[in-house]
Amino acid sequence: MNVIGIKYNMEVVKKRTKRKKFMKHKELVESDYVLTPEWCAKDIMEYFAPTGKVLDPCRGLNKVFHNQMPNDADWCEIQEGKNFFEYDKSVDWIIGNPPYSIFHDWMEHSFAIADNIVYLLPTFKIFNALGLCRMYGQNGWIKHIRFYDVGKEIEWSRSRPIVAVHFQKNYFGDTSWSYYEKGNKLFHPQTLIDVGQ
Repeated sequence: MNVIGIKYNMEVVKKRTKRKKFMKHKELVESDYVLTPEWCAKDIMEYFAPTGKVLDPCRGLNKVFHNQMPNDADWCEIQEGKNFFEYDKSVDWIIGNPPYSIFHDWMEHSFAIADNIVYLLPTFKIFNALGLCRMYGQNGWIKHIRFYDVGKEIEWSRSRPIVAVHFQKNYFGDTSWSYYEKGNKLFHPQTLIDVGQ
């Protein structure tokens, strides 16, 4: 097979894969629909203070993040016929509470369209697969982690720690962290550094 044939076949594979991904993610998984408390969304928006073009990728019916965003912010919501995987405009920031069952694909698409990504997540979700860590290594690392306590303390049924994680495209520096604890805004970031330095 010549080089042109290989290139054509790779493009066909990419198109098929993209089409399958869109088809695969057309359904709402009930366990992925987790409401974010308004105070939590408000703190995330105040703390990270996004500028430029902002996207709420999974607005939800309560629109809790979207209501805190600038008026010109864009949004997606599968229940309203706007599938995030079909969104192809570049944005400066994506902020939201993503579906966990398809997190790897969600992050992949997020990195494809955004410079800054802030997602509210249980801590285990960030590093639960080697493929995710490789994706971060290729696209951009975690700039900041904001801790919010365990899920049941922020009105979620989960007992794992919940965090807002700021990924930044092409950033590979240190990760800082801060806490929001029982209504106290603790804005003093700490930096996670390599102990061997």
